[in-house]
Amino acid sequence: MNIDIKKILIHILEIGCSGLIGVAVTIGYQHFFSQSHSFTFIIKGEEVVLTESELQNELTKTQDQLTFTQNELNTTQNSLSAAQDELTELKQTLSLKEDELISLNNQLNIAEINKSIIERAKSFADSNDFFNALNILHSASNKTSEINMYINDYTTQYELSIIDQINNLSQENKLDEANIIVIDALKIIPDSQILKDKQQEIEDSFPKNMVDIVPAYESGGNGYKEYSTTKEGATDYFTMAGVKYTNGITFDADINILSDGITWAVYNLNNEYTSLEFVICHVDGTYLGNETSLQIFYDGILKEEIPLKPDMMPKSVSLDVTGVTQLKMQVHESGLDHPLYGLGNPILK
Repeated sequence: MNIDIKKILIHILEIGCSGLIGVAVTIGYQHFFSQSHSFTFIIKGEEVVLTESELQNELTKTQDQLTFTQNELNTTQNSLSAAQDELTELKQTLSLKEDELISLNNQLNIAEINKSIIERAKSFADSNDFFNALNILHSASNKTSEINMYINDYTTQYELSIIDQINNLSQENKLDEANIIVIDALKIIPDSQILKDKQQEIEDSFPKNMVDIVPAYESGGNGYKEYSTTKEGATDYFTMAGVKYTNGITFDADINILSDGITWAVYNLNNEYTSLEFVICHVDGTYLGNETSLQIFYDGILKEEIPLKPDMMPKSVSLDVTGVTQLKMQVHESGLDHPLYGLGNPILK
């Protein structure tokens, strides 16, 4: 008879077999009883007797087989885990390859875009329109060495063209236009020291209100007053022949027995200017008085004397002050009640 010992032993392992005496175990239709040191199995009505030693041997074999099976299971699990790791690594490699492909595609797109940018910039540069050429090149989000090369080249050419324009406009005394051009150019090449220097040169060439840059450092006699729109809260003005002046000077030609009848002021030109221009006339609404004169001294020497009359028309005066350090102007008395004479918009260059 074929006995399924393994099945019996597995069941014994599950419930324990130490000192089995009179214990009955049912496996299907099979029963066994153990007494003393031998085990009697009743299988389908037949008795099978196994000694304790035989049963222990079978038990050992079964345990070894179970251990072997467990080891095989562990090995299989390890193999599956290793395979899973390989699969994960493969997925990561595939992801990296996809990223490399995307990067390569982006590089190709950037190259195409930059090629188009360069071609457009060159079309403007060919017609000497470096302003728009540089604008286009600076619009590139990914500047290559080739684009930077064109930027450097066109920047140099643009600077030279701007300098030529500014010099021509300055010679025509169109300083406002020249200043606008250099301001726009500095928006494209803000670090250009050449253009910054040129801008400063233009600003220095602008006419400057004498009162703002060299106000009188001393004055005396009757009333002397300076007017400037640059002064904080400045609202004062005077009119001559109906024209309002917010920048200028007035001299009071009042008869004053306490003075020598002269209103005067001195200015330090410091040998920095070449010309002084202004409009001179009697100030509207003030006492008329008699005829008098404006005397102008260069470093203590009388250089000009301009006749003044209450009914005079505004007179434009242009003086060459090259090499002058101290400038003095004075007006002699002309009558009572404070007749005034004014210098409107005195400009130093």
